[in-house]
Order: sequence, then structure tokens, then C-alpha cells
Amino acid sequence: MAQDPINVGTLPNDRTGDLWRNAFIKVNANETELFTKINAQSFIFIDGDDKFENTTPTEILLEANKIYVTSGSYTTDKKFIGGQGSVMTAFNIFGPVITYTGSGDMFSGTDIDFSLLSQSVSCPNANAINFSDTVGGVRNLSIINVRVLQCLKFGTVNDLVSVEIFNGGTFCTNGLEVIGDKYRVLDIDNFVFLSLSTSLKAVDFGTSTLPNIKVNDMICEAPAGAFGISGQVNNGNVDVGSIATVKGCSFSGGMTDLENITIDDVRWVFEGNSPTEDTFPDALIGFNGNSTETVITTGSGDLDNPIPITATYVEERASRFTTTSDGKMKYVGERPIRGPIDLNFGLIAAGGGSKNIRVHLAKNGSVIANAFRDVTISGSDPNQVTLPWQARLVEDDELQVYVENRDDEVNIIGEFGTLRIR
Repeated sequence: MAQDPINVGTLPNDRTGDLWRNAFIKVNANETELFTKINAQSFIFIDGDDKFENTTPTEILLEANKIYVTSGSYTTDKKFIGGQGSVMTAFNIFGPVITYTGSGDMFSGTDIDFSLLSQSVSCPNANAINFSDTVGGVRNLSIINVRVLQCLKFGTVNDLVSVEIFNGGTFCTNGLEVIGDKYRVLDIDNFVFLSLSTSLKAVDFGTSTLPNIKVNDMICEAPAGAFGISGQVNNGNVDVGSIATVKGCSFSGGMTDLENITIDDVRWVFEGNSPTEDTFPDALIGFNGNSTETVITTGSGDLDNPIPITATYVEERASRFTTTSDGKMKYVGERPIRGPIDLNFGLIAAGGGSKNIRVHLAKNGSVIANAFRDVTISGSDPNQVTLPWQARLVEDDELQVYVENRDDEVNIIGEFGTLRIR
């Protein structure tokens, strides 16, 4: 209902206002509506253990769908056991601090959704969080605007559907451990891990697998021996066809940024991190001083029958590509890419007079239409061919350089050559 104000009259004691009884009827009605709305929101204001309704000698049991508001700093030796949909907040990340003096996990829950919002906590002898989903891929955890002033371990998450850790930080001995394979997304954004421990792993994916990993603007500072992000080799933490992104992060203090994971893993993308190099899919292969002849025979290498240039190629660089010594460059990324391609080859005829030669860029064993250059060479007059191109590649596409003698069956020698995509 709308507010029903008390009529106090125009002048003191002019007896034009509400009667006493009517005035207090309005007071009761207004208070009833106010308290009904407050109770519907389920706010419980807390500044000590005695304000919680359900406790045991060792635990504080948070009720389902209740919002616990920290109205004053307090210390407890009891663990907080979350209830479905329960929320802990001070509405101020720099406000009242909850200090837990016990061991184990300060906040934990199984098969529940839980939020810790705009709150400062400290648990010097314990882990800050530990939440798990026994069904897997159902429950959610939000840690937003939270400072963990001190803890042994930031915490563990196990098979939740989503984990959001935004805006805050922790001073810890160890970081976040990720367990399980039922997640939909793990998102860490603008969070700080500070540690004096040489064994810190700020985010440890272990053997977990996830379809979506987002780590943005994370700051990690720890001494040598510590790691920023740890996981499995060969994309083991990311589902096939999925992607993990790490952007704008900083790893300092002597720690190592990555353990087992690399910038060249096909399901990871690194961009704008320090000191981590950006992910850059590219490859470069080439050879010098080659004297092996590319054999031209009828139907193989002569007019309209190009064949690969015979040489032993050396890989100079390959990220998301594999290469072979006979000049094949295969894209192994799981997402299509489009990029510029450059080839530069020096050719000479194995004998005879002037020969018209055509050099092609081939994809998957077939020359690409219009991706060629013509050049004239002889046994005493080498020449050089350059070709800039661009192509779209999907997983397992191969590039290679082909050549054809458009005049006769005299062999061709590729004296030097490079093939690059970037």
C-alpha cells in the first residue's frame, strides 16, 4: 500500500489532526507492511555468533535463501556451512571483517548455490572456500568483491556448473584448486593472488576439464618456484572444440607464469599478459644450399602437372602448425583461421637453355587457383620467385609449394626457399 501519514493538524493543539487511536492504527499498518517486506527479503544482520539462528559447537549453519549482512566485525571459531541460495555480504568490500580462527574450510557447501559478496574475511589457519556438486554441472558459486586478508589456501571447487570470481584478492599460501569435469564455465576477472610461498599455484586446474575458461586481468605475485596457472599438457584441461582465454594478466615476483600449459596449445589463447608471450598462430620452414633435383617426367612436373619441390626443409617456427621435412605445413588448430602466406624460392634448371617455370602454392595436394608465379630460368641463370597470398585454413589443412616445367622435362633445382604463414 502507499504510505499513510499521520495528520498532525495545522497548528499545535488545534485538534484538527488524527485522533490518538487513529494515528496509532496508521503506525501499526505502516510498520506491518515494512516488516513484512523486510522479512520477505530474508535479511539477517550479523555482528557475532549469537545472531545466527542455527549453530553447533563447531559450525554455523546458514539457512536457505537467507541474506546474511555483516553489520560489524567479529571473530568466530565456527565454520560456515552454506544453505541453498544463501548469501554472505557486508555490502562493502572494505567494511566489517569476519575472522575465522579455526582450521579446515571457512565457507563450504555441497550441492548448493552460494554467494559471497562485497565482504572482507580472514582465515589464517584455514582454506577460504570449498564447494562441490555431487551430481555435477548443476550448482553455482559467486565470489564477487571479496577480500581474503589471509588464508592457507584460497579454496577448492569441484564439478560446479559455473564459478565466478570477480574483483577482489587474497593473501594466501596456495590458490584455487579446480576439480572435476562437469563445469560449463569458470570465470576469474580482476582478482589478485599475493603469496610468499614458493609452492603457490594461483589457479591449479589439475586434471579437471572444462568447456569454457576465462581468466582476465588476474594479478599474481609470488617468489620463484610458484606458478600462476597450472594444468595438463596438450590442452588436457579444455574440452575438444572449446577455448580457454587468458588476457591482461600479470605474473611477477619471480614466479613462473605457466606450468605444463603453453601459449602454443591449440585450445588456449593468451593475449596482453606479462611476461607471457601472446598466442600467435604461425609457421616458417625453409632450406638453403639445396642441390637435389626435382625430377620432371611426362605427367609429373611437366606442363599442367605440378609436383612438390624436392628439398629437405627445416622448421624455424611452428605454433598451431606441424611441419615435415618434405615441405608440408599442416594447421592443427581446432578453429578456422585466415592469414597471409608468403613464399620465396630461388630456382635453377638442371641443364639446357631457357625454361619457363611456374611455382604454385598448393593446399591439401591441389594447387590454388591463381596462387602462382611464372619465372624464366636456365642451367646458368637462376631466378627468384616471391608470392604473397592469403588463405582460410581449417583443422588438418596442409600447405606446400609445387613447381612445373612448362617447356620440357628438364629437372629443376630449388636452391633455397622459405614458406611462411602468419
